[in-house]
Amino acid sequence: STLFVACYRDEEVTPSHPLAELLGAVAMDEVVPMSSISLSNLEKDDINELLSDALSISPRFTRPLAGALYSKTRGNPMFVTQLLMSLSEDGSLSYSARGRRWQWDIQAIRAKSVADNAVDLIVSMMKTHGDDVQRMLRTAALLGWTFDISILQRLLAP
Repeated sequence: STLFVACYRDEEVTPSHPLAELLGAVAMDEVVPMSSISLSNLEKDDINELLSDALSISPRFTRPLAGALYSKTRGNPMFVTQLLMSLSEDGSLSYSARGRRWQWDIQAIRAKSVADNAVDLIVSMMKTHGDDVQRMLRTAALLGWTFDISILQRLLAP
């Protein structure tokens, strides 16, 4: 037997899109069982639970951070994750070895200007790296999802 999993954003797959046509054909074929699971954005309480679990801190302490993240991401799960990584990289969210707990600057986080979506945030994070790293990333992207590292090394050799 075969399991086929398709992940897509509803707003990006029009009725004439090949994936929509394939799913429609499969749905009409009663021999192949099909299930759909629609996921929505996270609610503020979901983000708070995620933060509480990830940071091992009581939800009552992470609630302001969850509110700030929600207001900036509108609950997009990928955006929440990328923004958390960005906050960690810029020091707005950090682990205190002395206090043995995570800490954050809620005012700095609220004031932080962020991209409008996860893709723009990732691009802005990539731009913080040096020219050599950006060149390597651009070259690797041209090679596709998987590639032999030796090919990348040859392409980047002086």
